[in-house]
Amino acid sequence: DVTATNINASGIGTVGTLRVTGDLTVEGTTTTLDSILTEVDRLEVSANSTVAAGIITQTGNGDILRLYDGTTQAVTVEDGGNVGLGIANPAYLLHLQRHGNTEIVLNNTRGSSTGGIGQYDDRLELNSITNHPLLLKTNSVERLRITSDGNIGIGSETPGATLDIAKNTPSIRFTDIDSGKYAVVSQSSSSFYLTADRGNGGGGNIIFRCGGVSEKLRITSDGKVRVPDNGKFVAG
Repeated sequence: DVTATNINASGIGTVGTLRVTGDLTVEGTTTTLDSILTEVDRLEVSANSTVAAGIITQTGNGDILRLYDGTTQAVTVEDGGNVGLGIANPAYLLHLQRHGNTEIVLNNTRGSSTGGIGQYDDRLELNSITNHPLLLKTNSVERLRITSDGNIGIGSETPGATLDIAKNTPSIRFTDIDSGKYAVVSQSSSSFYLTADRGNGGGGNIIFRCGGVSEKLRITSDGKVRVPDNGKFVAG
């Protein structure tokens, strides 16, 4: 323990053990610690400064930070910057893992309900808060909205159908990537279009089917309308 013989005009000399039973005030510019703190009830840092209150600099190759709940490593900041919550060796910039599922819950500041992202064993869930829509934006402009009752709006903030596309000259294109064939459903201010194309500018047939694969009507690329009967076309 520190005694009077350890203290001189320049301060406390080198001692093996320092025990302070009251408060300890350190007013130096730099304090160097090379020790492990054990049996600490609480470690609290209060700062009144223009710089960060807490700074940890890792110059070696060990983890930057580990936080434990008992013996369970709850938070990890690896050397290099990967952050793990519930995992000791994060493989990504932000890596969340726990038994059963992974969840990020976002509190609703306007009420008690919550929304969030959940990765479960068999699915990924993205939930909006109760009675509010789910929005997707690009360039700060809304592109898609799913309302709380399940309607989907593209260009519509109040979708009135299961799928509501509200744009100038809206269209839906279906493309076979392997063959390049495609079909387009589109609408102008006065007309509705259903277009089939074999790809590379070639025409395609428009076929209407009912009862599984049973063909009921065909419009050919040269403009003929055909109605099949027992496997044969009886018109066009």
